[in-house]
Amino acid sequence: MRYLAILVILLHLAGCSNTRFIKLEQTAAPALDPVTSLLAYRFISLQQQDAASIAGYCQALRDQSPSSQLYLLQLACAERWLAQPLSNSERQAAIALYNAALLPLVRAALQPAAQQPAYLALQLEVLSDDGLPLTHFTLAADVQAKDPLMQAPAVQALGISLVGQRPNTGQGRDRWYPPEGIFRAVTVLPAGFDFRNPVQPVLRLQARVMTQAEELQFGEQRYPVHYDLATPYLLLAEAAQVDRFELTGLLRAAEVESKLGIYVIEPLVTDKIPILMIHGLYSSPLIWRRLSWAIYADPQLAKRYQIWHAFYPTGPPPFLTRCGCAVSWSSYGQSCTT
Repeated sequence: MRYLAILVILLHLAGCSNTRFIKLEQTAAPALDPVTSLLAYRFISLQQQDAASIAGYCQALRDQSPSSQLYLLQLACAERWLAQPLSNSERQAAIALYNAALLPLVRAALQPAAQQPAYLALQLEVLSDDGLPLTHFTLAADVQAKDPLMQAPAVQALGISLVGQRPNTGQGRDRWYPPEGIFRAVTVLPAGFDFRNPVQPVLRLQARVMTQAEELQFGEQRYPVHYDLATPYLLLAEAAQVDRFELTGLLRAAEVESKLGIYVIEPLVTDKIPILMIHGLYSSPLIWRRLSWAIYADPQLAKRYQIWHAFYPTGPPPFLTRCGCAVSWSSYGQSCTT
């Protein structure tokens, strides 16, 4: 009876878990205080700093109590700091200040309109994905893999990473993406600050759908823009249903034959080398989730390679499966040229 009770408890605990591969942090958006006319004077003071003193000025801002005025000042100061020739440690500090100031502003901008700050207008412009709007966003900073072998490495790059999602329409290029939905790497960067209305200044933010590595220039200095393909893949793996068809594909192949195909994980590009991952008997593409994540988590590998996952029922003879995948491959090759 004791072992039966332990088994029941374990099954109950397993049933309480809502996610398989990720942990989602529920971080509240910061309460942004009123922006006052004092901000204008602080901006003037910032502009009066010369190149030799800007680093110390920015570091002094970093140690002050958080506020909406401070985030804006830190962001502006970091941009001036980044425009200077910097050592590696100084670059890291300037990038960290830039992102730390930007994160709470992006978090606030993602809130529903009724919860937007009254004293600071945050305008988030979202660039479309293949002409279709992304409908849901998740901050990459709030996503953590449960697998200890899939922990995100520290990356020295500018911008706040999001995962943008939209439904798969099943039309056009969407046919080559997983049916569970489209998950895109999105990076948010400041696009302008309007202080003409001191009562409610406007900060414009731009959310870019990232299809390749980009750089941002301040003065004569260039910095990489955060390009995170690993977190969108994590959310896709979490949403994936394909592993539910492993046994069915082995014993009742006809029931999953319609799902046979090659699926592309990220936006289709022609300057990356495809890696086609195939699975074995009684298996699915999720068997490759660690390797897929590792490729996407490495900036150099993610820049060079794109991942294609093949799914097929494993019950039929291999030559039949190969024929089906060859048809999918041929159709995909034609779509890449249109």
